[in-house]
Amino acid sequence: MINTHEKPVIMIGIQNEDSKHSLYINEATFGIEEVGCLFSKYYIRNAKDIRYGICGITIIICNEEGYLYASEYSDVTPIYKTASKEPKAFRTLGKNAARYLKNMKLEF
Repeated sequence: MINTHEKPVIMIGIQNEDSKHSLYINEATFGIEEVGCLFSKYYIRNAKDIRYGICGITIIICNEEGYLYASEYSDVTPIYKTASKEPKAFRTLGKNAARYLKNMKLEF
């Protein structure tokens, strides 16, 4: 979804968009959209290149793994990490980012 209003946007940091990572990125964005939130992608140099938007929620997709970060926590420990390299895990990652933003219970 394109952000045409000043609504909170979940940031997605991606290292590259090769065919494998494109699948993971698409699944994460589908998960975010399923819960009704917006996203914006940016390119990262490494897995610790965490940038927070207004809402303070960021997903990092790097080396076939996905991480969910929230700015309200002082350390850089993810609050959620993909459990597998299956595409479904990345859709759950996106859903959990949106659910966290909306103060809903995360899926595991």
